[in-house]
Amino acid sequence: MKTFLTFTPREIPLLIFHMSTFSELLRQWYRDAGRNLPWRDTNDPYPVWLSEIILQQTRVEQGMPYYLAFLQSFPTIGDLARADEHEVLKLWQGLGYYSRARNLMKTARIIADEYAGKWPSTQAELQKLPGVGPYTSAAIASFCFNEAVPVVDGNVYRVISRLQAVTEPIDQAEGKKKISELAHVLLSAEHPAKHNQAMMDFGALICTPKKPKCEDCPAQTICESYRRGIAEELPIKQRKIQTTERYFPFLVFRDRGGILMYQRANRGIWSSLWSFPVLDLSANRLEKPAAVHREFEKLIGRPFKLKKRIPAGTHKLSHRELIIEFWEGVKAHSELMAQEASTTEINAVLLTPEQIEQLGVPKPVEKYLKSGI
Repeated sequence: MKTFLTFTPREIPLLIFHMSTFSELLRQWYRDAGRNLPWRDTNDPYPVWLSEIILQQTRVEQGMPYYLAFLQSFPTIGDLARADEHEVLKLWQGLGYYSRARNLMKTARIIADEYAGKWPSTQAELQKLPGVGPYTSAAIASFCFNEAVPVVDGNVYRVISRLQAVTEPIDQAEGKKKISELAHVLLSAEHPAKHNQAMMDFGALICTPKKPKCEDCPAQTICESYRRGIAEELPIKQRKIQTTERYFPFLVFRDRGGILMYQRANRGIWSSLWSFPVLDLSANRLEKPAAVHREFEKLIGRPFKLKKRIPAGTHKLSHRELIIEFWEGVKAHSELMAQEASTTEINAVLLTPEQIEQLGVPKPVEKYLKSGI
């Protein structure tokens, strides 16, 4: 039997009444207003898993074209398991957090090779797969195998914290524990898939992060945060993400119809993608071009002349804001483009536009190449 460790005995009867009332209202709302999303028309774990991985850190509107492109290129998990890494990274280009793409390939190969193409059916087993955490494993288990486990994403945290006026920070242990308990109380054991999908849609469409649509909310009369007038203040987070500015100048050399590029290491930002030589510097180095020039010469192992500096705005990440520039260089030695000196920090090669088109590149590089500068 479920225990309510963070609630007093006096609170529990009222809590259960509110939860059961909300669950009924939620199902009625979902029948009328739920989103029609393609991965909800199947209990095949492959498209469900694919959609959940893509939609981590990504809005549905942004992720939908990627989801459709992946299914078109790799209709089955076996197709994805046999895919070339460059092709997968190219399709993923623009979504960021490229470790997700690499984990896609790892999981696809595990399912194909170790499970003979058959997915594990429980949250506990699913969570052992690369890149499949508590949220994604619960989604697959409930949507595809009808396991009675709650899916707790940002939408669900927000809905529950507002419904019950949870004032404990949701990024701390006590707040997480309380939301988890409430999610289990609220879950429909008979229809876990519909319930979880309804909760996510309710958070996305009604109980939105900013300016929640409280006047249109069917649960308005039992929402404790609405009664107190604090809905927009919840959920509470204790930690605030500290954003730092970094300066990312890219060095562009063109020669004989090609461009000098290299494949980044399998770690950090834009891992494994193909890029122009680039430096990661503190923002104050932006105003010190001579020092940056010397850093570039160290990186490529040859002197060069600067032809042009092209500011390209900023590229925002979750905890960093990158100031982007493109330095167009002129080689000082004819052998620069073919250099393979062991003293250089990168192993760059000359690639044609046709070759680059087949490779995954960082979003700023893609924008530069498409600009035709």
